[in-house]
Amino acid sequence: MAGRLLLIGYFVLPMVLVGLLLAALGIAVGPGWAVLAGIVVVLLLLARAVFTHRAKTEPPGTWINRKRHPQLWQVVEELATTADTRSPDEIRIGPDFSAVVQEQAKFRTLIIGLPMLGGLTVSELRAVVGHELAHFSTGHAQASSFERRATASAERSHGLLRAVFVPYAQLYLLVTRAQSRAREVDADAASVRAAGKDATRSALAKLLALSVIWARFRERSASQSYEYRTPDLVERFHRYLAGEEGRRQLATVSDRLLDKQPKPLFDTHPPTRVRLATLDTLAEDAPQPTDDRPAWDLLTDPKHTLTELQRQLYEELALSKPRDVDGDL
Repeated sequence: MAGRLLLIGYFVLPMVLVGLLLAALGIAVGPGWAVLAGIVVVLLLLARAVFTHRAKTEPPGTWINRKRHPQLWQVVEELATTADTRSPDEIRIGPDFSAVVQEQAKFRTLIIGLPMLGGLTVSELRAVVGHELAHFSTGHAQASSFERRATASAERSHGLLRAVFVPYAQLYLLVTRAQSRAREVDADAASVRAAGKDATRSALAKLLALSVIWARFRERSASQSYEYRTPDLVERFHRYLAGEEGRRQLATVSDRLLDKQPKPLFDTHPPTRVRLATLDTLAEDAPQPTDDRPAWDLLTDPKHTLTELQRQLYEELALSKPRDVDGDL
């Protein structure tokens, strides 16, 4: 209840501040000037809403055609059903080691990082995507939507507004932290339904380390001669992880990050070790079959498609871009 009141107050706060400023202006220079200032404020807010809407750009990454890649789309639609939400309107492959669901004007986009396709198995990717989609389920949608809007508003604020909004947003996150972390556990349960406990546990343990290893691998590759900075960067990353050195580094970095993982006061995610321990308490109705293929096998003709994706994202992946970029995914 306290969290809901704070959330309502977060969006009422700007109107209260404007009202107080107008009241002070009316007392200082007269009601006529206060009314005029109020009209200007309303017009500015309307103009901001219009131009902000027009300025929205398309999400990052390369669009994945449903007809050309039906297997990936089929898996995502199945995961959406498991997570009790609707399927994304589009899927994109991006350059970062991340998976995220974005929604603008009810248009939903799933962005899967290309390095993830080389660093995770099919089952592990199912666990990750299932978790992200679960945050748009019936039980999560409203609260998550308000939280994203509040966080975005705080990030866009500057000066005095930021000094007011950011502490308020932090207070809200602190008050609702228990509910937020409960939703993370619920999303992890969706991962278990989507991919099984083993794959979910493996994905959780690997994600932190893989993002660090990928960043180092990309930097090292980019510093080498041009012939080594070719568009097979993600494939070489996969081969590196499959080798003895990669497996050893993954285990070392994973253990170190799990042990030293910071626990910020306002973080809505429980520590990874806590999430891993919680997995053991979750029910698993029917064990999911393990699919240890590279996640890029969900793409049609991955040998060709992966090369084209790497070429299209090469500027972000390896700090350079080949001249023969073509192909329509």
